[in-house]
Amino acid sequence: MWGLLQTHLAEATTAPSGYTLDCNAYSFYVGDAAGRTIRTLAGRAKDFSCSDRAFAHNISIPFLTPEELFPMSLSSILTEKPAVGATLHAPESKTPFSWGEVSPESLQALPTSYDGLKVKCITGKGESTLTLSPPHHFVKPNSPQELVIFTGFPGCGKTTLCKRFFVPYNYSWINRDTLKTKEKCIKEAQLAWSAGRSIVIDNTNPSKEDRRQFIQIVKNSAQGKTARIRVIALTHSKEMAMHFNVFRGRLGISAPVPTIAYNLFKSKYEPLSTAQDVVKEGVTEVWEVPPVALLENARMKKFFYYL
Repeated sequence: MWGLLQTHLAEATTAPSGYTLDCNAYSFYVGDAAGRTIRTLAGRAKDFSCSDRAFAHNISIPFLTPEELFPMSLSSILTEKPAVGATLHAPESKTPFSWGEVSPESLQALPTSYDGLKVKCITGKGESTLTLSPPHHFVKPNSPQELVIFTGFPGCGKTTLCKRFFVPYNYSWINRDTLKTKEKCIKEAQLAWSAGRSIVIDNTNPSKEDRRQFIQIVKNSAQGKTARIRVIALTHSKEMAMHFNVFRGRLGISAPVPTIAYNLFKSKYEPLSTAQDVVKEGVTEVWEVPPVALLENARMKKFFYYL
């Protein structure tokens, strides 16, 4: 809508001498979905959303709540200047608010590369920190056969990681979106493991049972007692994962995943966050990987930092 308005004004009749048709300079946004954390005049203890404030942020214009705007005099917002007319100087909103889990600051703080990324590694003996380094990052060339199981919310980059860092090293990529059923995923994993290939399971795998079915393939094989089983847990919060999902939809990379899928994952999620969890589940180690914003061009950057 905003782009359409800007285009329309740019094509409109030229303004009178000394005047400017400028959306950004003469506009501000007033809304009650402001992320307020204090009681509003409408009687709500806090706002139901921060979407109005986010809209104003995305199009880079000032934002005010209704309670801030309506007591203001017109002269406090517009100043008449000779030969120019009224100029806008809408004050900034001073009302306490929260963006929620995903904010401009939290998005800007995300790393934009896996080079040098710090990853927590949990084994049966405790925790340590690994630093990923190019060009291999997650896999060492000529490593022994292993099973890698991803776990994490939908849309947070599991497939990108698999294709970029595992498939080039001849890992058999098992993906339910491609194979359609859990049974086919298990069958393909069994065939690949029997053929001596390493496997990477590119599914959400929230529960112990989801992961157990693949772990048993390795445990029941001849090298079951010594084979490496690694879980890579993407640590995106639900809100951050949903932001990544919306971002992919904006770019047309994939159809947006419905919100119910995020609620379902969260309700089923059984994390491996301690040495005891690692031992009980029978895996070798867990790598906790934080969110990374892989933004390869200006268009991706533009859409990713929209709230």
